[in-house]
Amino acid sequence: MLKGAYYRLSLVQICISLICVLGIGITNNSEARAYGECELSGNFCSTPWTTGLTRTITVPSYPGCSLTVEFKMRDCNGWTEIELDHIESIQGDCSALFNDIFPYGLFNGVDETVTITIWKEAYDELSKLLFEEMYNALAPQHKYLLECGGNGGWGEYHLIDGACKSLCLSYYTGTTGPEDSYIIFGYNRCETACCGYIKRYCFDTSTGTVTLVGELGPIYVGDGTPQSCEQATPPTCSGGTWNYTGACVFECEAGE
Repeated sequence: MLKGAYYRLSLVQICISLICVLGIGITNNSEARAYGECELSGNFCSTPWTTGLTRTITVPSYPGCSLTVEFKMRDCNGWTEIELDHIESIQGDCSALFNDIFPYGLFNGVDETVTITIWKEAYDELSKLLFEEMYNALAPQHKYLLECGGNGGWGEYHLIDGACKSLCLSYYTGTTGPEDSYIIFGYNRCETACCGYIKRYCFDTSTGTVTLVGELGPIYVGDGTPQSCEQATPPTCSGGTWNYTGACVFECEAGE
């Protein structure tokens, strides 16, 4: 978790099932699990995490800007869970992203509606990328298992976020100026409760694209309320040339 200095952030979990014929019982557990233990199926996974994994993605809101996402992953009884750690702007045309995050200029506040939009879009883009990697890794005779259509199946992803969380953003000044400056941001959980989304993908061979075939959420797991979240104290974030700590915000309601 991001506590004090810019340490690891536990945010999103993604569950992948190669052949999704298993019934998944979705429960709103009355007892919050520890950070990172928020399975939407209600089944606890004890498999060790593989940490420090990275991918480069783009998000729909800023298609010209490449972002690195760091996450951890583990296999659990036929699916895979993933939690995002942080996002970093790295290359390409990221001027629009910077301008939108800092609408009043550098070091003068952050527009958190922009960072949360990027964060949510990154969940979707990472899950689709990982599904495509899984599909591409299958032997030709097995690819039908993940293809759209009557004989195919899908990959099921469980995206889990903190239900009550605060933004931690650090700005790093580059050696040559703004052109190689960058930001790193993630979210601290202010409370242990989680908020999840279930998404299913298949591969459309006619278009060569990953297709969303079903989704469910938000699903709340744990204790806490919007009122208790507003009263929570966000963990202080530090690092970089300048850093920003956001207030604790509850986000686990339909329509978000």
